[in-house]
Amino acid sequence: MINCSEKDIPGEAIDYDFTNDVGLIRIRPGRRLAASRVVPPDWKPKKGMKMFTVGCSHGHDATAWDTTILEPGST
Repeated sequence: MINCSEKDIPGEAIDYDFTNDVGLIRIRPGRRLAASRVVPPDWKPKKGMKMFTVGCSHGHDATAWDTTILEPGST
């Protein structure tokens, strides 16, 4: 469950995909928002681990893809 302390912040649907149940919503609250941690601070990827990513690279339409970690910690 998500609790929101603010109400009535206008938003704009940039893109959505009903098949995959995902959407990209833009809000402009007029101030910097706090970040929310999605993994514990000591989390590290492991070799062979499956990962999924979703994003809008360089302003393009949203894409989702999967990958497998080959060499954790390499750049």
